[in-house]
Amino acid sequence: MTKWQPAGNKILVQCDSIENKSKGGIILHAPGTLLDRQEMKQMLGTVIAMGPLAYKDQGVDWVKVGDRVKFTQYAGYLHTEEGDEETKYRVMHDLDVVMVYKGDENV
Repeated sequence: MTKWQPAGNKILVQCDSIENKSKGGIILHAPGTLLDRQEMKQMLGTVIAMGPLAYKDQGVDWVKVGDRVKFTQYAGYLHTEEGDEETKYRVMHDLDVVMVYKGDENV
């Protein structure tokens, strides 16, 4: 869990990890090469925290902490905690979330 909290209408999403090997074992990208670009293309994650103004101008909070969401490509910016390069977060506007997962099983 991050020590940083989003401000205003921003939300903090923990991004799903990106596989660097195909199912057949082929390395898709070497560590450290164009990885930030690939991570910014990621569109799935879990909402970790919400700013105090997130969705207040919408009249209804359709996203809450813990929801699995799909968001626009390249939304927001990447955030990592010092000493924890494994966990990737994205800080984005609340309206960058385009879908909320409502199924029974985790995706």
